[in-house]
Amino acid sequence: MYFKSIELENYRPYKGPEKIEFAYGQDNITIVQAVNDVGKTSLLNSFTWCLYGQEYYRVKGREEIWNKSAVSDINKGDNVIVSVTINAIDKKKRPVIIKRIAKFKKIAEHKCRKLDENFEIKVGKNGNYGRVPFPETYLSNNLPEDLRSYFLFDGEQLVNFFKNDSRGLKKAVDNLSQLNLIENMITHINTRKTYFNNKRNKIHPDLASRCDEKQKLEETQKGYENEIKNLELNIDAWKKEKNVLEDELRSHGDNPEKIQDLKDKAEELKQEKIKELDYKHQELMLFLLDKSPFILSKNVLTDFINVASDLDDDSIFRSFSKNSLKKLLDSGRCICGTELTKDSDCYSEIERILEEAPENLSFSETVREDVGRAKSILQQYPDDIKSNIRRIRDDIQIINTDIIKLNREIENHDYKLRNSDIDIVKNLKNKINKLEKRIKNAERQIGSIQNESKRIPLQLEKIDKEIIEEKKSLNAKTKLDFDYDFCDKLSKIATKLLNELTHETHNKLQELTDKEFRNIHWKEDYKRVIINPNTFEVSIEKKDGSVVAGTDPSSGSQLVLALSFITSLNSLTGFELPMIIDTPLGRISGEIRETMANYLFDYAEDKQLALFVTDKEYEGDFKRILQKGKGKEYILRYYDGVTEVYEV
Repeated sequence: MYFKSIELENYRPYKGPEKIEFAYGQDNITIVQAVNDVGKTSLLNSFTWCLYGQEYYRVKGREEIWNKSAVSDINKGDNVIVSVTINAIDKKKRPVIIKRIAKFKKIAEHKCRKLDENFEIKVGKNGNYGRVPFPETYLSNNLPEDLRSYFLFDGEQLVNFFKNDSRGLKKAVDNLSQLNLIENMITHINTRKTYFNNKRNKIHPDLASRCDEKQKLEETQKGYENEIKNLELNIDAWKKEKNVLEDELRSHGDNPEKIQDLKDKAEELKQEKIKELDYKHQELMLFLLDKSPFILSKNVLTDFINVASDLDDDSIFRSFSKNSLKKLLDSGRCICGTELTKDSDCYSEIERILEEAPENLSFSETVREDVGRAKSILQQYPDDIKSNIRRIRDDIQIINTDIIKLNREIENHDYKLRNSDIDIVKNLKNKINKLEKRIKNAERQIGSIQNESKRIPLQLEKIDKEIIEEKKSLNAKTKLDFDYDFCDKLSKIATKLLNELTHETHNKLQELTDKEFRNIHWKEDYKRVIINPNTFEVSIEKKDGSVVAGTDPSSGSQLVLALSFITSLNSLTGFELPMIIDTPLGRISGEIRETMANYLFDYAEDKQLALFVTDKEYEGDFKRILQKGKGKEYILRYYDGVTEVYEV
């Protein structure tokens, strides 16, 4: 179904009568432009009020549905008629008139009482229109109220689409793809099956007891099969998600966690080497301190021995005694030629030596004794001092070389880590581990259920034999048996068909939504859209491997995701639905406006599209692109409580 026009009279700001015709055919886009608070949202509400008697997009308040100006023009006691008429073409290509009228009586200034309300649908054929006897039924087959939010949108409300409608997504998918028809059929078949079984129970209680037992076992078996199927679907989804995460993990090159472990080990070994180096330096210092008397005295003692030996070889030196010293003082001159006067230091020093020296003083003998003591000390000098110092210094050099190598190794690890994000990798690995645990738990559950269900085929075989024997004893198979068996087979076939179609619908919907979202969205950190195969709840996988709910991204991203899901779902539906959006770019800015315009333009190629936009939305590239597919354009102007429609 698509809309040809909408006519409003005395509906909220539209005193009218006002009429907007919608483009369809080659140029499918209709633009309705207005500033805020002029009547765009009221126009959107006029559709839901006409079709379903509700104003879904209206903020609750006391303002009445009738036009204030129209009520001001009439006298107390007079009536005012509020009406909205939608002219459409249904899926059978027939013209349709959908009209809702509400009558109000003016009872005071700015106050009216509702008298009645009428809803009617007329369908044309051969130029004549016939009234549809059950308009609500006709509408539910063409524009079901449950699907209202899938062809009439408020851009602001679309932001909260998944938050508000998360529980109804599965129902919406079933309705739009018409899987609900099969579900209704299965429910009806099972109702008839129960009816035939109850009648049969009254006629053949023993046989009925066996059949009841068989039905319970079959239901248990079916429950097991459904449970296994759901677990297998979850396992399949988790494995796919795991594969995606593993691909993402591989894209980071060398395992950063392994590199980090190697770096940590190198850091740890480096610290050990530093401690070992400190110990060696301390060992060298203590060794030098311990051996310092020998080290410092060796050269001095050696020089003393050499000098003393030379003196000992000197005949003059050997002849020196106490008497020779007295002669020097008496002569007044030293053997070196220095004058020895009584007041000189040299004279005084020789006198001191004479006073203190023993009578048998011999310089040569004293020097020999001192040389002997010096040689004795040198004999105690350790032979391994140099080798030990050399050994410790070699150890220090080796440790320093090891530390330099470790520093290079750590720098290499740092370089590799700079080109990868270890936090992302850890997050990916944690998610993979969680998925692996889920898969293992689900596989264990499947194994447990399979073990439980193994006994059922044997029990069913036994009961079938008992039922056959019971029927033989009754000597006939009644019509109720045939009816019951027919319903049973039909229910199984329909259930299998429903499962296959649901699986196919999920796969197609996920593929289309992911494609549309990535076509519109501009951010590179979003990788793909994931739709739960059981609940049809929507989430987004990001480049870092994390999966966030459809309610988590920014408002602009939520709007794009909701629109991608809805348009993809519309493409799978058995209904021909127009798309009407109020304030499509409410929270979208920047380059995505152009992308959104291209997307809407492409979508309108084979779908009817109407956009209610503000002047700030309808400008620049957004306007330029949509102009190419525009078939109709209107401007809403508001003056003194009344909104008027002008075609551009």
